[in-house]
Amino acid sequence: FFTQLWESVKQLASAAWTAVQGVWAVVSEWFNRTVVQPVAGFFSGLWQGIQQGAGTVWEAVKGLWSAAAGWFSQHVPQPLSAAFDVAGGAIKNTI
Repeated sequence: FFTQLWESVKQLASAAWTAVQGVWAVVSEWFNRTVVQPVAGFFSGLWQGIQQGAGTVWEAVKGLWSAAAGWFSQHVPQPLSAAFDVAGGAIKNTI
């Protein structure tokens, strides 16, 4: 009696598990198609926008840095060098 009962329980559990797997396959496909893929697409597009924006900002920073370096070179070391040349020449002439 218990053997037959156990066999019936196993068959029922196996059929239930097969049904759960079938439902899960349908639900997981729906979830992937309607939730996962759209969210992934959104973040992918967002990331591409961030990359493009960061690239634009980086180019602007490089341009500003280049302009600042050019100004600094023209207005600080060159005048100091010229002043030291004049001072060195004056000292030379004095000696």
